[in-house]
Amino acid sequence: MTPDEISAALTFVPEVRATALQNRMTVHVPALGDSVHFVADDVRRVRPIYAPDGAPALEFAVGAGGELWPLIITGTDVVFQPASPDTVLDTRMRYAVAEMPPLVAYTEMLREAEAQGRRVQAGHINYDTLAGTFLLVRCFILGAARFGLRPVAAVGWWDRAWRQVGDSVFLPPWRPDPLWDGLLAEATQLPDLPSTLTSVRDERPDAARVDVVDFQRLEPGMSVVGLDDEFVAAWRRWVPITPATFHATLTRGVSDATADVALYPDGGGNIDLWIPLSDGRRAFLQTSFVFADRDLAIDEIRIPDRVGNGLFQRLMFNTEQLAALLGLQRVTLRATGIGAYALARVGVYPRDPELYRVTRDLT
Repeated sequence: MTPDEISAALTFVPEVRATALQNRMTVHVPALGDSVHFVADDVRRVRPIYAPDGAPALEFAVGAGGELWPLIITGTDVVFQPASPDTVLDTRMRYAVAEMPPLVAYTEMLREAEAQGRRVQAGHINYDTLAGTFLLVRCFILGAARFGLRPVAAVGWWDRAWRQVGDSVFLPPWRPDPLWDGLLAEATQLPDLPSTLTSVRDERPDAARVDVVDFQRLEPGMSVVGLDDEFVAAWRRWVPITPATFHATLTRGVSDATADVALYPDGGGNIDLWIPLSDGRRAFLQTSFVFADRDLAIDEIRIPDRVGNGLFQRLMFNTEQLAALLGLQRVTLRATGIGAYALARVGVYPRDPELYRVTRDLT
């Protein structure tokens, strides 16, 4: 593809900034403070998609030297294929990591690298998984570096842990890599390593003190079916988050939606969510939950034809996030006639059939 064609495609993701110098493309992602670099001629095709949270994204098929790699750019993240352990370890023996995902996001790489560094620093070391985790994170980092990204903080966290326990890790030598050496040299110059880990506040004490007024404040965005002392008592008993967090999670990205919520003393309940569309029509999502079974079910979802703005993915993403905050362990799909629920899940990316086969070793 040409730089002009790629730049035109990138307008689908307005948060990023693309520049071209002759045939080399740079795509800066301000949310990451990092940039993707690739040669325009290496891009075989690009297609607009929607991320699991419904945000616009672009999926690139990038090939060079007989190889093909996926690259997904969203407004706040970059997703890529981890490097193969064969390219990271200096050995003829083939190594594999059981938990190696076909794709990983830049933000996930940062979190995993920091989490590993902090675990080792605190002495919380699982020697059964230590080697695999070091190899996994290094494959993540070099997968990012393939596209010119410079995850210096991730390298710093990896190296901090390695210097502390590397002598106890049973792995072959690392393959010499000038790119890694450059990142490591840059990481050692950082006076402090930035943190991306955020702690989730325990809202259970606040949820146990809710009152009728806490729900009334959210009207008409969220209305309770039968708001009385019995409902409030059920919320205090079963729901571990505040009404405000419940509403914000349910309607994130669809702030003009309205919800009707019912909750019963036995811990069962349901949610009806209505989403107004720009053409006057409305989309609808109905879910039900049973705290005793730790299950949330999607009972019905109706999205009018030709609504292709990522709304389906956004609703499914919000539903999963809400289920997690509620402490529920399963999301069950009972609705029919709506297409594949799996479209909203990371497991079906990349969408390009050839890229999908490559990332799953199905070629």
